[in-house]
Amino acid sequence: MLRYAIIYIMIPLFFGVSGYAGAQQTQVNYCAQQNWLPYEAVRNTHHIGLIADYLRLVSELTGIEFHLVPTKNWQQSLTYLDTNQCQVAVLNKNVGANDPSIVFSQSFMDIPDVLIAQHGSPMLQGYGGIGSRRLGVVKDYQHRDYLARYYPAIHVVLFDSQYASFRALQRGDIDVMVGSLLSVNAYLNKHEDDFAIVGIAHPYDGLHFAVSPAVKATLLPLLESGINAIPQNRSVELFKQWNPIKVRQHQKLWPIVVIALLCLLIAGAVFWRRHAFREFKQKLNSQSAEIASQQAVILEKSRTIEFLTNHDAVTGLYNRNHFILKGEEEISRYTRFNSPASLVVMELIRIKPNTDEAKKYSNAVFLRTIGKACMASVREVDVVARWNNEQLVFLCPQTNQDDATTLTHRLLSSIESAATEQGFEVNIAAGVAALKDNWSFNDWYEQACSILYQARRQGGGVVNLDYF
Repeated sequence: MLRYAIIYIMIPLFFGVSGYAGAQQTQVNYCAQQNWLPYEAVRNTHHIGLIADYLRLVSELTGIEFHLVPTKNWQQSLTYLDTNQCQVAVLNKNVGANDPSIVFSQSFMDIPDVLIAQHGSPMLQGYGGIGSRRLGVVKDYQHRDYLARYYPAIHVVLFDSQYASFRALQRGDIDVMVGSLLSVNAYLNKHEDDFAIVGIAHPYDGLHFAVSPAVKATLLPLLESGINAIPQNRSVELFKQWNPIKVRQHQKLWPIVVIALLCLLIAGAVFWRRHAFREFKQKLNSQSAEIASQQAVILEKSRTIEFLTNHDAVTGLYNRNHFILKGEEEISRYTRFNSPASLVVMELIRIKPNTDEAKKYSNAVFLRTIGKACMASVREVDVVARWNNEQLVFLCPQTNQDDATTLTHRLLSSIESAATEQGFEVNIAAGVAALKDNWSFNDWYEQACSILYQARRQGGGVVNLDYF
């Protein structure tokens, strides 16, 4: 707990007081490689993978909000870091990042590299056991220089990517290849190629935060503190989550022959009685097609929900992703049935502890107090979410703007009462906007924010769209 408290104290020192690059905010641009699974990828604007989950842990501990900047590869990430188009990226330090102006954090996760060969190949005791075999290596990896220095006798074949190495191994152009354990397991679980891991390759890969020269003095210490604060068991859980193990078994020939004979017997019986089962098969095929269609829909929904976490860890309220999903549902309902809906954006203008006990509380304690007050005072159909560190958003389905204004006053009163009980004095501004024709969610949110700014200029309270 002391370690987390130190991190929260560092946040305003680095960003609230001095800021980075002259801006008073905690948001940094993060270069995310679009197709580097299982480490990270960008799918429908969502950041996924081992690194994405790790960034969420760092964000929780440090208060940094990572703004996604998709990049095609690590070379483009390095270019963006050098030009300050993004301030931080996660790189494997073996990819040849030799720009001296870009600094790296300590390694937050070490990934073993392994030797892969065709199934049935003998186990290799590291590079020393390769002998006369042809070894495939990605040309940008550190293994090329490592092998040239310490194992110059090995016949090394260079490739542009790890996928190209797998294809060459399948064709027989090489005998062994080097690959990262996570990406190798992901490839083997996805493809049916007859490959096996036959040894360990040194040196291991290390994942590091690469920081832009413009902000290294302030951002790097904060990232280092976040790395040190993450418990080892959380890192191990992430590694296990993104390194699934699939048992690959090789069956003997005789069971396949037996199964083939049984299939022939069953096919003959079906063919002999086809006239009796024709109508039944037609119905079965129709139902199977319908089930397959429903399964496809369910699978697509499951993939979407899989990347969403519904609640904010601090306040207990819904998070931004869940709120956007509910907002889009209300827009669809409004388009189909013209059902009214209102959006409220609330901002904490001022938080002042009035008692000695309240001064000891952290921001997390106050935010949990707000979360409990919100959940106790809203209706069952309403959705309250934490949008960012300062803003809460409040969705009122099937509610016109006047009624939403009344609900907002009630909600603000409940928050203020809860804060007073904890010894805080709080001033909140809120903007209320009813949904209009042809609005997207962004349009709706921006309109509510513009009303919120009017409320802020008035010193707090509730302002709605009609009065703005």
